Amino acid sequence: MKHLFKVIFILMILTGCNPYSLVDKPSGDLQILSTARACFDQGDYECASKYYQQVSPHYSDQANSETALMILAQNGLTAGVFVSAIIDGSKNGGTLITKLADALTYTANSTTRLAFFHAFLKVNLISEIHNRGLIRFITATGLMAEILAEDAGSPGKFTQADLVANPTICLSTTDPTQQLTACKAPLGKKLTLGSSIPDLQKATDADIIGPSGNPTLYMINAAITQIIDSIDELQTTGSLGSSSLNFANNTLAITLNTNWNSFTTLQQDAVYRAGLLGLGIGEN
Repeated sequence: MKHLFKVIFILMILTGCNPYSLVDKPSGDLQILSTARACFDQGDYECASKYYQQVSPHYSDQANSETALMILAQNGLTAGVFVSAIIDGSKNGGTLITKLADALTYTANSTTRLAFFHAFLKVNLISEIHNRGLIRFITATGLMAEILAEDAGSPGKFTQADLVANPTICLSTTDPTQQLTACKAPLGKKLTLGSSIPDLQKATDADIIGPSGNPTLYMINAAITQIIDSIDELQTTGSLGSSSLNFANNTLAITLNTNWNSFTTLQQDAVYRAGLLGLGIGEN
């Protein structure tokens, strides 16, 4: 229950129900945090960033957590978007990611992807385990959704047809030849297989910019690992945590398949897409 109160408090800050107010000349950590939050509520992200950077190490967890959330909000992932996605996808991790991707289609691009990555990296600066787990969960799910949203064919909706060439056949076939054809990337899409990213916490901007500025499936896989770690840190047993963990474990299992390394690049790409599709990624 205490973790739920923490989530509610953070969402209060993000949605404007801020118990603090703007102070003309803030002094001391509490006043500086209050001013930063007030700036955040007013959409003045430059002002908010300025004051978050002035908080002493004693309050650095709060400052870094809220800075991560501010970056997400600045780039389209507001509290309202996240809460709405949770309502629709609390029992299915694929639905949660899809709903986030739907909302992020309006802002998704390589610049937004990099911003989400920078928000994620704030977990390296957060000491308290549950707070760190919460920020890890929100930023990692957001990053995965943003990567998918970059390939949306139309604003407001990431569909199965944005993920694979023929969703109907891809969902029904187990034949490797048919799968290679039906589950391959649709024409004109940017998302490629890419190269493995062993640890997102140690990744660089170059890793996230990717080849030719395009997103990759291995970026998604790196985010998936972080979602698993976040559930462990949060120690949650509710439907959202359970469904997200189940989704993440099943996604990670795709690349842990004993046959994975024997596949060609095209086969790996198709198999990974088929796995995401089967786990509920993409609107019908």
